Amino acid sequence: MNGSMPKAYLRLRGGVNSFNVDILMRNDTHSESGLGRLSVRSLELVRHKGKAAGYTARRHGHRAKHELIYVDYGGILLQCGRRRFGLKTGDCFLVRGGQSHSFRGRAGKPFDFLNIVYRGRVPGTLAERVLHLDAEERRLIMALKEESLAMAPQYEQMLLLKLNELFVRLERRGPGWRQAVPVAAENQLRHRARLVGHALGYLRAHVSRPLDVGVVCEHTGVSPSYLRALVRAETGMSLRQHLRAMRIEAAKHLLRESAENVTTTCYRVGYRSAPHFCTVFKRMVGMTPAEYARSLGTPSGP
Repeated sequence: MNGSMPKAYLRLRGGVNSFNVDILMRNDTHSESGLGRLSVRSLELVRHKGKAAGYTARRHGHRAKHELIYVDYGGILLQCGRRRFGLKTGDCFLVRGGQSHSFRGRAGKPFDFLNIVYRGRVPGTLAERVLHLDAEERRLIMALKEESLAMAPQYEQMLLLKLNELFVRLERRGPGWRQAVPVAAENQLRHRARLVGHALGYLRAHVSRPLDVGVVCEHTGVSPSYLRALVRAETGMSLRQHLRAMRIEAAKHLLRESAENVTTTCYRVGYRSAPHFCTVFKRMVGMTPAEYARSLGTPSGP
């Protein structure tokens, strides 16, 4: 790289489709933007991440910098000082600079969150309490995430504007603002279903190959631990169980539609041992491959 270090840089973990995105700000834009009187003067970090089941963020704090945590999927238990808070999908929380805190998934389940670290002030009415966002406020949060991913020209200024707008809207709330707002985060089903669909589609297209989670992750753009947790959370089955079911369905199709014997069918659907294939087939279908083939009568294939 040359001597002119860019003011911000993007780190992608797990490929271009990854939702693990870090944007580190190295500039203090408030001197140029005229936003010094607003809550957010400059951004240090905008990060969207998915965490696997069992993940815990160790206790930490940010000197002279404040932190916003927004739950995009699932829920978290947050320890802030001596107080404990439960956040669900669509909730956010503002941690004052210097305040130690830690968090983990509720009931040990996976979760996604947007994390913003900034310099400025924390509005007194918003600090260190669970904020239930309404539809417009969630739209701003999603716009922040999308702006950080796109990195279009002057995106730093757009991030500052949108985050300040969010704080202004939160401060404008009336006396009943603490009421819970029922939400389902806009991307909760969309992006998770898309990732799971890509992963299972890849398995289905390569059913005869050994399971290589790393290759599947390259295809979907997420980490192995996150993909395993996501598939199990969304479908109730592991990747290996899905592949096993796909192989047996493929074997049943071959036994129905062709005259191939059991051993050939076994190899074509990815098994390397005919006895093992027969054991798995019987456990899932209730009969051996040979019994299944006989039950069908004459195959329709050549």
